[in-house]
Amino acid sequence: MDSPEVLRTGTSLASEDLDGLIRRREKLRVLVTGGNRGLGLEVVKALLARDDVEHLYLGCRDFEAGTALCCGALWDIGGDHAEAVALDVTDAESISSAVNYVRKTLAARTDGHAQTPQRHLDAIINNAGIFLDADPDIYRKSSAARRSLEVNFDGAVNVTAAFLPLMADDATVVNVSSRAAARTLGLLEPRHRDVFEAGSLEDVRRAAYEVADLLDDDAGPYDTLPTPAHDLSKCALNAYTRVMAQQRPDMRFLAVAPGPLRTRHNPAVWEGGLRPRPPELGARVVVDALFGDYASGSFLA
Repeated sequence: MDSPEVLRTGTSLASEDLDGLIRRREKLRVLVTGGNRGLGLEVVKALLARDDVEHLYLGCRDFEAGTALCCGALWDIGGDHAEAVALDVTDAESISSAVNYVRKTLAARTDGHAQTPQRHLDAIINNAGIFLDADPDIYRKSSAARRSLEVNFDGAVNVTAAFLPLMADDATVVNVSSRAAARTLGLLEPRHRDVFEAGSLEDVRRAAYEVADLLDDDAGPYDTLPTPAHDLSKCALNAYTRVMAQQRPDMRFLAVAPGPLRTRHNPAVWEGGLRPRPPELGARVVVDALFGDYASGSFLA
């Protein structure tokens, strides 16, 4: 399959590319970040309800809350197929500990007379994120944009990089993005837009934080972006999806926009505009991306 130069909208795989996808569908082991509430929790529920998901790692900062879910509401759906993993996507030590824990659960072992082979992680859904544009104290401030980049962009980048050694050769990474990211890309100055569309990961990171710093300039080029912190971080996440689709053609990297949802992150800026949907509807979009016949580098909305 050709590596895309830019994100493609809903591109389907050619028939000759489906062999790896079919293998992935046998029984998946999936990590969902930010999986203990909101959209992430609904994604976890939807995955556990499927027959082709073998095990689900619920990544969450609040390990006790995640464990309570796995022993309660999620047990009713998928039994012991879900387990909580302490994971703060902004903390390198937390990420490392999560990787070590998952590695141990995937390791080959002997159970009585039966030998369990080495297993792999089949998918990561980078869902963990924040929305700071609804806070009037930091709205349109570079501090909000930088913090959003640290969680929504760098968090996904760092989690994926850390777990890559545990992932199957034909694994899938789904990055939860936003439709507004495409709008933001079109509003960037050419010097920044060109980097997001064709630059390296380091160039994208540099450009993203440069745009973030320009938000403090009331007369700057980005003083009219509607929700700049969130949208910039998701724009960078889309660019990361493009970069990884090029660098790892053996895997699939997808960006998906589930739309405005009725969660605790749903901001006041949506009032009078698009009516937020129940998060379970957004979860369908994410799960459909994982199991759909979409080429690496696609943006699904």
